[in-house]
Amino acid sequence: MDFKHLFKTVERRRARRANFLKKGWVRLTKNGVIDSVSREERENEEQEVAYQNVQTNIAQLVGTWDAHTAMRLERDGYLSDYSVDSSSEEEEYEEEEEEEEEEEEILDTDSRWLTA
Repeated sequence: MDFKHLFKTVERRRARRANFLKKGWVRLTKNGVIDSVSREERENEEQEVAYQNVQTNIAQLVGTWDAHTAMRLERDGYLSDYSVDSSSEEEEYEEEEEEEEEEEEILDTDSRWLTA
């Protein structure tokens, strides 16, 4: 019986396991450091993590702002810092200004005739 071929396959499997590293792992050897991720991949991952942190912080900020706005509206009602004019109010205001300007023009023309 020849068991030689059985031991060769075991040695090949051990060699594959020895060289295999999971992503992100680093192996320290006598010859140096073996890293499973390249420098570019690691930088890309760091940028992605930073971007996700920014997105999370912005979402939290918006959520906090919405909550504070809701609390302020509940507390003060709709008497808020922001002035919201409807289009009808703006039109009325413009009409009043036009009427005042017309009255001033009429008074100006009347005063010319009175002084002469």
